[in-house]
Amino acid sequence: MQVYNIIIVQNSTKVDIFDEAKKVFVSKFCNQLKVGDIVKCYSDETFPADLALLTSSSDGDCFIATGSLDGEKNLKKRVQPKDLKEHFPLNTTNEPILGLVQGELQCEPPNKDLHSYTGQIVIKGKYFTLSDKQLLLKGANLKNTNWVLGMCVYSGNDTKIMLNSQKGRQKMSYLETMLN
Repeated sequence: MQVYNIIIVQNSTKVDIFDEAKKVFVSKFCNQLKVGDIVKCYSDETFPADLALLTSSSDGDCFIATGSLDGEKNLKKRVQPKDLKEHFPLNTTNEPILGLVQGELQCEPPNKDLHSYTGQIVIKGKYFTLSDKQLLLKGANLKNTNWVLGMCVYSGNDTKIMLNSQKGRQKMSYLETMLN
């Protein structure tokens, strides 16, 4: 039953999602997140879904802690796709100006491999390639960066961590296995 409680807590946390009609970020529950939504995550927050990094407060780079996913304690660096920075300008308060650009993200279907990802962003006929260096995994934490913008590429049961989860097997003693 503990897994059930964790899912309820994750779905009841709020996340900032860009509303294209209002041109502002709106706070919504994680279970309302859809593929294609632009999400803003802040320092020490857990990513609500698998996101493709668009930009960050640290000149397009960020660091993530994936200890809850793979047990590694060191921080992993994620970098903005090359030349994508010009499409996400910052205002005088170091906040991104959104709503100026229209584009499309194309990526591979959901799979279990945590350490591989391929895709591309197409903006005004320009192609920006994506790799695992731009993927922010669900369950990882943002560290040493004020905020990041990411586009949701996989959500719900299609996230890489959910595809890797397995139902726990039941433990039985030697005597029980012999009797069975």
